[in-house]
Amino acid sequence: MKHKVSKVFVGAVKKIATSLLKKGTGQYSQTDVIYLGYIGGNKFKYGQSSDFTKRLLAHKKGSASFLTFLPLKIFPCANGIASEKKVRQYVREKNLCVPYVSRGKRLREIIEVDSLENLDALTSQMQKYSEEPVRVFKKK
Repeated sequence: MKHKVSKVFVGAVKKIATSLLKKGTGQYSQTDVIYLGYIGGNKFKYGQSSDFTKRLLAHKKGSASFLTFLPLKIFPCANGIASEKKVRQYVREKNLCVPYVSRGKRLREIIEVDSLENLDALTSQMQKYSEEPVRVFKKK
């Protein structure tokens, strides 16, 4: 899905990220979350973390780092792994996944979004998945 990226789209995305960064991300330290970050053009990284503060540093300086990584949305959840699986299914169904290589490593969970409407649809789904209750199975 190669689309030309409009300056309006990029500007709106950066405005969302700036607003989140001004509020701070410290409240997501040691909390299960699913998140969406902007990595440039029309590409985004989604994922889950049990400590977003550390994950943010890894995306900025670590082995899985990006030249640009701006967090857009962070959703606390009861089970980040389960919520991320649902996001993964959604992005596959919508054919948003794209190959991406950084520092010689192929990175997963990279998607392309071509409009603010599609970005809103994605983040609405992510919020929904983050709010779903976790089923607990009792050992027999």
